[in-house]
Amino acid sequence: MRQDDFNNLLAKLRPAIGEIADTLWLTSLLDPTQQKNAHAVAQALSAELLGQGYIGEHILLEPPPNENAAGEYKLGHVVYAGKPVCPFALREEDLPQHIAILGRSGAGKTNVGYLVVSNLLEKRKPFMVLDWRRNYRHLARRSEAKDLIVLPVGEPESLCFNPLDPPPGLTANQRDAYLRDVISVLCTTYLPGHHLLSTRGVEY
Repeated sequence: MRQDDFNNLLAKLRPAIGEIADTLWLTSLLDPTQQKNAHAVAQALSAELLGQGYIGEHILLEPPPNENAAGEYKLGHVVYAGKPVCPFALREEDLPQHIAILGRSGAGKTNVGYLVVSNLLEKRKPFMVLDWRRNYRHLARRSEAKDLIVLPVGEPESLCFNPLDPPPGLTANQRDAYLRDVISVLCTTYLPGHHLLSTRGVEY
């Protein structure tokens, strides 16, 4: 085994075996007669703990440092070599950023969403969920959700508005500008809308 490969293997093993990885590295470096033994031990530990045997290596990402995974909104644990390494959470400064929760069907995307919303409820942070499949309604029964408002889609009490009916109190110019903006957005959403606007003499 080349020394570079050995070092990379120890880097993957270190989260699982701790200072033993340092001992193997020093043994290989300081005692050439024990180098093969150190390499063999590392390979055996890799096969047992990381599942990397003679068939071939699979992609194994090293866990992040504990301080990088820490935060106020706990979601779970970082698991490495089949064991939890440290808690994984979102930080306060992560909330305003875009987050994509990706995965195959049944991988737990909705469950992650529950955890995020549950944290927001406990810390009384405002949020809005567009829940077309009605997966989140049960959260309204929680004690922390007494101020939660559920607006059912398609029912009389739902949140609805007419985009062509401007808010009251606008001047004639403001009303015209409002309607022009609404029509512009609706028409430019589709390619034929550009032609429609141009033939009607509307600037956008």
